[in-house]
Amino acid sequence: MDGYITHMFAEPEVYVTNSVDPSFQVGYSNSGFTKIGLKGFVSFNLSSLPEGATITSAVLRVYQYNVAGDPYDKLGKVLVEHVSYDSLEQGESGETAQAKYTMEPLDNTIPADAFLSTDATIGYKTLDVTAAVQADQGASRTRAQFRLRFPKEIVDEDIYSPVSAYFISGDNDTNQPQLVIKYTL
Repeated sequence: MDGYITHMFAEPEVYVTNSVDPSFQVGYSNSGFTKIGLKGFVSFNLSSLPEGATITSAVLRVYQYNVAGDPYDKLGKVLVEHVSYDSLEQGESGETAQAKYTMEPLDNTIPADAFLSTDATIGYKTLDVTAAVQADQGASRTRAQFRLRFPKEIVDEDIYSPVSAYFISGDNDTNQPQLVIKYTL
């Protein structure tokens, strides 16, 4: 259920999901003169938590393995939003993908000034998402789901190469996204 959605700023606008790549981009790209925004999605199954577990902490860990251009200068720092979506299916497009790309966060359990990644350093990036996962548990959701994005969606000037951060998805054999949950019974 990890992946990304591309938003092509064309006439008409196009939204397409991809959930089979072993990685996903967050940031900006282009195709000729068409500007493309990219948002990433990660999902974690909560059904294995024991009945009666009280979550004391939850940390999101996502492995950044590359950057293109200078996304942290051009677009800001990578934000994480607490969201809920059914699935990300390869090739899903149109209104379904647009609804996920533009959906409002579920809540404000992740502060707007809390960033997953602030620079191009390669490695795991972490963020405390305890309140979000506690909210998922309280609402009886079976998944904790997050959207990764930059505050700015497109680069202001004409740049014809990607300005993105690249992260490993759950479809990779190593450095998969992790949700590290601690709880008491």
